[in-house]
Amino acid sequence: MPCSIAIKAALLTLLTLPVPAFAAPFDAGRVPADADGVGHLDMDALRRTVLYRMVSPRISKGSHWTEVDAKLRPLARTLLDVAQGVTFWLTDRDTGAVLIQVPDGRRIQGLLDKIPHKAQVRVAGHLARRYAFSDDDPSLAVMVGNQLIMADDEASLAKAINAATGKGRSLAAARGVPDGARGPGLFFFTALNAKLLDKVKDAAQSATLRLSMSALTVHVAEIRSELRVRARMTVGSAQEAQQLKSMAEGVIALASMSDEAAEARPFIKSVRVVATGKVIELSLAMPTADLVRLIESKK
Repeated sequence: MPCSIAIKAALLTLLTLPVPAFAAPFDAGRVPADADGVGHLDMDALRRTVLYRMVSPRISKGSHWTEVDAKLRPLARTLLDVAQGVTFWLTDRDTGAVLIQVPDGRRIQGLLDKIPHKAQVRVAGHLARRYAFSDDDPSLAVMVGNQLIMADDEASLAKAINAATGKGRSLAAARGVPDGARGPGLFFFTALNAKLLDKVKDAAQSATLRLSMSALTVHVAEIRSELRVRARMTVGSAQEAQQLKSMAEGVIALASMSDEAAEARPFIKSVRVVATGKVIELSLAMPTADLVRLIESKK
C-alpha cells in the first residue's frame, strides 16, 4: 500500500498542534462508502487537553518553520491557526484523501492562489490544482466550501469531492459511524479493516504480524489530565489473540526490568493487555504531564 497523503497530513497536524477554533467532530457523511481505513483529529478536543497546553508553546516558538518553503509558510501557518478538524480516508486500491475543515474557505483559497502550481484540472466539477507541497509527487488540492481537500490522484480526489458534497454514497449511509469514533475526551481515532490489514500482513517480515487481522482501531483521549491510548485488534482466532497477549506481556516484563528503561518504568507499568475471544486490546493511562516530561527527557 503506497504512503497516503491523508495519513501524512493527519500526522503533521497532530504534531504541530494548532490554536483555538470551533469543534469539528468526525462526520462519516463526508467519507466515501468504500473507505477501508478512516481517521479523524478533532482540533477542539485536542485544544482542551493538558497535552496541548504543555506542547503547543514549544512548537509555536520552534525553529522548524525555517525548514518550510517560504511560499508555503503563510498557508501552513494559517491552517494550523484556524483548522477545525482533519479527516482522512483510504482504500486498498488508492491513497485516499484528506479533508481539512476551516471556518472561512475564501481565506484559504486566497492563500492557495498565491502559491505557484504545476497544473490545474477540473475534477468532479471543481477546479483543482497540483502543488508541490512536499518532496514527493505533487498533490492535488481544491477548496470545496469550507473544506480543503487533498489527494494524490484525480480518481481519489473525485471520490472525496463527491462524498463531501453528498453526491456519492457515504460511509454514514453504508456502515454508519465506526466504533469508537466518539467518546469522552477523544481527540484522535483511526480504524482499519481487513483489506488494509491483509496488505500489512503480506508485507510483514515478522511471523507475528502475519497473523490474520480483520480490524484495528486506535483511540487517543485525555480525561481528567490523564492521557489514555487504546489499540484494539481482532484476529483470526482466540488462540492467536492469546499468543499475541503472551508476547506483548513478555516484552513489557523485559522492558520494565531494564536499567536503560528506568525513567520509562511508570509508563511501561501503565500498559495493560487483555484478550477476549478473538479480540486483543492494549491500553495505557498515564498523567499527561508525566508522559510529556518523559518524552522531553529523551530528546
